[in-house]
Amino acid sequence: MKKALPLFIMAFLVFAVTACKKSITGAERDAVLSYSEAIADGLLKGYNNGDYALYSKDFDEQMKNALNEKVFKQTRDLIASKTGKYVSRKLSDVYRQNQMIVIIYDGKFEKEDKVEIKLVLQKFGDKNLVSGLWFNSPKLRQ
Repeated sequence: MKKALPLFIMAFLVFAVTACKKSITGAERDAVLSYSEAIADGLLKGYNNGDYALYSKDFDEQMKNALNEKVFKQTRDLIASKTGKYVSRKLSDVYRQNQMIVIIYDGKFEKEDKVEIKLVLQKFGDKNLVSGLWFNSPKLRQ
């Protein structure tokens, strides 16, 4: 149960932000990608290296509390055992969900070519921080 709770919290956060979405296009989309790509790069590099500090450096407080270092290691081990390390990603969608920005990537991992990476960002003051993160694929659902 303790292992499932952080995954449940992340899944709930993602579900909560999918209630009403509005696509982001044009200059606004470019502006979002100008900061979100660096966040995704750091997070995924941290995932590959098992580096919690890098992985979580752009997390909001709720994410840091839900996904502490111990939970990160457990979750990372589970994901990596099924998908391997992250290899690359292709942008699939960018949309606004209430006060949050949701970026969807089609991720390629060593053991699986189609892993959906859902990154949820929210503005806190002048910073855009990760408020949700979800990896989804057929192997991860098994």
